[in-house]
Amino acid sequence: VKIDVDQNQSLANRFQVRGVPTMMLFKNGEVVWRQSGLLSKEQILQAIKAA
Repeated sequence: VKIDVDQNQSLANRFQVRGVPTMMLFKNGEVVWRQSGLLSKEQILQAIKAA
């Protein structure tokens, strides 16, 4: 899901998003991985497999 942090500041604060872009992976409603900054396709796929 892509979220506009300017339009959804309360959600950004809830998850302590300080930098954009920030990618977060959730499992059973819990954050299992997060990374700020640009990521390559390979890095994203690796994170998904590890989660």
